[in-house]
Amino acid sequence: GLQRSVVEADVANRTSFDFAYGIVQFAVFDTVGNLLAVNSVGIDNVKAAARKQVRSIWPSEITGKIGRIDVRPRINLFDPAVIVKPQ
Repeated sequence: GLQRSVVEADVANRTSFDFAYGIVQFAVFDTVGNLLAVNSVGIDNVKAAARKQVRSIWPSEITGKIGRIDVRPRINLFDPAVIVKPQ
């Protein structure tokens, strides 16, 4: 069958605010620091002081020896719709 590559990570919201949405960026590097693959995944409804599992799926197998994976959550705090207003 078709081989795919998957990276899963838990991201934490360490603030006291609920976020409506954001982006998680994934970067996969080999053992000498060369970039092998990148992807970004949208997330939504991230509660204050909570963790959320995020999964990035590539349509094919990432080739090369993986040395490091960077996972970077991004929230645009300048977007007024990002922070969920208290009810």
